[in-house]
Amino acid sequence: MTFPFPWPKNPGNTRKFVAQNGAVWQPYEVPLGANFLEIIAIGGGGAGGLGHSAAAAAARGGGGGGGTGAITRLLIATAFLLPTLFCSVGQGGIGGAGVDSYVALDRSNVAATMLARAAGGAVGGNGTGAAVGAAGAAGVITSLVNSGAYTALGQYVSIAGNTGAAGGAIAGAVGGAGTWGGGGIFLGGGCGGAGTTSADFAGGGIIAAGLMPANAGGLAGSNPGNGGH
Repeated sequence: MTFPFPWPKNPGNTRKFVAQNGAVWQPYEVPLGANFLEIIAIGGGGAGGLGHSAAAAAARGGGGGGGTGAITRLLIATAFLLPTLFCSVGQGGIGGAGVDSYVALDRSNVAATMLARAAGGAVGGNGTGAAVGAAGAAGVITSLVNSGAYTALGQYVSIAGNTGAAGGAIAGAVGGAGTWGGGGIFLGGGCGGAGTTSADFAGGGIIAAGLMPANAGGLAGSNPGNGGH
């Protein structure tokens, strides 16, 4: 889940790009007269794991929540850039890991033209009859060695994402809850699915923090959880 109020104060000077269907490179025109450009890239979040399926009264662990993507930021003078940049926003995982996000001088993620890369988050673990689904790992930091040649020309930082939450216990329990901003960043990992042996339990929800309201998990029974923002 991302920051709840992401729109810029001056939309004429700021652009927000969202994931498209597939690896699509979207152009960005550097505003005329701008001296510096701040780039913030966020990797796609990982999918949640599967809950264990078994006969009634059998132990079934809940699936783990997916991890968030990493965040990478670059503040760079426009004198070093071309008039048009290209962004490829990583999609959230659909049954798998989140996709990396890139900002580059060309429609390519090779290091020679890359400005910023943010790694995607990992998928949550599947529940079993003996264990809960593990929390999905966070997107990892992109080191300077792997970030591209232009990062040395500006102020560069890459921050790991947040992990997801573990699934509910096999004996029966609510899925693990998540907290927005839990790692000191404006993201929150996916919550865990419920575990059960006989009675039904709800999926894990997101705990309110700051400006972010609480977001309840899926109701007990075979119900999907609420999507993030």
